[in-house]
Amino acid sequence: MSVLRASRTYKVPENTLRDRVLGKVDPETVVMGKVPLFDELEEAQIVNHFKAMADLGYGYTQQECIDVALQFAVQLGKRTVDTPLSMMWMKGFLKR
Repeated sequence: MSVLRASRTYKVPENTLRDRVLGKVDPETVVMGKVPLFDELEEAQIVNHFKAMADLGYGYTQQECIDVALQFAVQLGKRTVDTPLSMMWMKGFLKR
């Protein structure tokens, strides 16, 4: 099947298919949506902190988790106190 025909059949932009067929874009590394605020190592540090506190008998509420993550982001210079994290951020964090 030609790229043009596949484009029309599956309603995908022709250039999108062509880029993948020609190897200009690696389909395995393309990420949809926003880039996460924290990288994997930083998220692991946050998770380890939450687990350590839970082991000590102090479980954070979701809002407290958001507040701790915001403090960490401010400390890393990735966010300001004026731009708080949302519950949607928390849902995405829990999915990862």
